[in-house]
Amino acid sequence: MNIKRYRLFVTLSWIVGVLYVIVSILSEQFYPEPLRVYLESTENKPWTNSDTVFLIYGSALLLSMLISYVGLYGFKEYSRKLFLLTHILGYAPIDLTPSIGSFWSDSLLTITYLLTGIVIGASFFDGEIVKKFKADPDATGQRR
Repeated sequence: MNIKRYRLFVTLSWIVGVLYVIVSILSEQFYPEPLRVYLESTENKPWTNSDTVFLIYGSALLLSMLISYVGLYGFKEYSRKLFLLTHILGYAPIDLTPSIGSFWSDSLLTITYLLTGIVIGASFFDGEIVKKFKADPDATGQRR
């Protein structure tokens, strides 16, 4: 894979992920009545300690994801490992909470997973991309 295509996949995985969130939020109004009632009941419950833990955990993951995306685009060595770790830790709590989604939001999420897998695979196993990450900066701080 060439560098231009790699950056395209990094960008697409970010864009499709953002689209997933937008479509998820917008599609809630089209859920059947029982699902909307369930969602309203979960939104109106009192704040708990586990909610605080999830908020802190999610905020840290979001921050590390943003940092890793910027690093991946600039071929910073730390970003490969941070991107992988962020996604591993991001998938850990998935089974702890129920998930409700529309066809379109779930389709976008699946495409996001696919693009993320391509980015991770290329970051660790594609010779040209790995060389770019491991290139030493020269005296001017620019990568060769």
